[in-house]
Amino acid sequence: ILTSSQVYDFSVNITGCEFTDNNYVYNGVPMGPQCVNYGSLFNVETNIVNCTFSNNTYDGIYIATAPIGIADGGDLNLINTIIWGNDDLSHSVVFNSAGDTEFKADHNIITGEQQGIYGNPGTMNWHNVTNWDIDPDFVAPEEGNYQLSEGSWAIDRGTLDLPEGVELPEY
Repeated sequence: ILTSSQVYDFSVNITGCEFTDNNYVYNGVPMGPQCVNYGSLFNVETNIVNCTFSNNTYDGIYIATAPIGIADGGDLNLINTIIWGNDDLSHSVVFNSAGDTEFKADHNIITGEQQGIYGNPGTMNWHNVTNWDIDPDFVAPEEGNYQLSEGSWAIDRGTLDLPEGVELPEY
């Protein structure tokens, strides 16, 4: 879990990470498994690029649960990311008190597409042509293998048009 509060003008780049098979528990009480849960009082830009969020579960009392939660004005760029198979969660991304948030979603597989988003960011740049609700076809998720299978529709569907400061490894 990545959290922050009262920060000013910086970027967080989360690239090439896998957030799978999580169930968040606090003081013995199951809570929503927000793998990336970010809140700020000032401008924080979070870039989530080439990541996978899958098979995360939830057993608690919260209505709006998702692997990604953004609050209080933190901006989010979601690029080349898969949010799929989180069947116990109500949404893919949750915005809470996020009136000043700018949200950009480009070249992603997101369960429910735009309907998988809960709450209202201040500005939403949703690219209908490059965000899909389609099975990414993981190799063997039941065994913890979330690599894309050889015939996956997601292969070569990403973009290299990334936010400033985000660099991808050569391989």
